[in-house]
Amino acid sequence: MNVLLLSIVSYLVLAIQSPFMAEMGLSTYAPDLSLGLLLAAATRLDPNRLLIFGLILGTLVDGFTPLSPMGLHMERLVILAYATRTLLNTVSIQTVGEQVSFGIGLCLVSDFILFVLLALFDKSYTEYGLIFRQMIPHALVTGLSLPVVSWVVKVYWTRFARRKDGIFYS
Repeated sequence: MNVLLLSIVSYLVLAIQSPFMAEMGLSTYAPDLSLGLLLAAATRLDPNRLLIFGLILGTLVDGFTPLSPMGLHMERLVILAYATRTLLNTVSIQTVGEQVSFGIGLCLVSDFILFVLLALFDKSYTEYGLIFRQMIPHALVTGLSLPVVSWVVKVYWTRFARRKDGIFYS
């Protein structure tokens, strides 16, 4: 149920972001909100459900980016789910500054994974320099958007998530 809730929230966030950024002409500097959703899920789900959520989120991102090879973002987000869960076991992220800095690092790793996957699986892609030119601005914008995405997920989570302390779960 919690994975379904996060998947619905993810779909709504990605569905609002995609046309909104294109309409404003900011699609080149659009934050990668899927990383914020993945990080918010990593703090709330167990490892197996996080991987399932990473698959669902990657499929949604693949659906919103029709020009990329199918499964590219799904594979990227599953790899990042492994990495995020491992890092969150060792690093505590409590303040907004820690969230922003973790988001910047996560976005840099995500862009590098995207570069490697494109080099391996998409032989028609030739704009590798574009990935590296936009890596730092993209990471900064994504890192700054991470606390907002975390807050949105927290609001939905506290309102709709299933609690196990009810009478039917004893």
